[in-house]
Amino acid sequence: MFICVYLWLKTSSCTSRLSRNAIGIKQPQLARIESGKQIPKLETLTKLAAGAGYAVEIHFVPVEGNQEAPQIEPLHIPSTF
Repeated sequence: MFICVYLWLKTSSCTSRLSRNAIGIKQPQLARIESGKQIPKLETLTKLAAGAGYAVEIHFVPVEGNQEAPQIEPLHIPSTF
């Protein structure tokens, strides 16, 4: 998960300053997330996404070889977590 967060932060159009102002986190915490030293909690990830104009969805994917796993609808995490 941290690789996805890292890549998203690096490729998103929002700057660190705009992101932390929009979601109310301190610069050191955002720097740790951006550097991969800290994995954000779901609440923080949701706030980051909302600050950049995105929503968070969790998709459950069956483990390879598990044909009996039921299909599960994506879980949409509200931005007001």
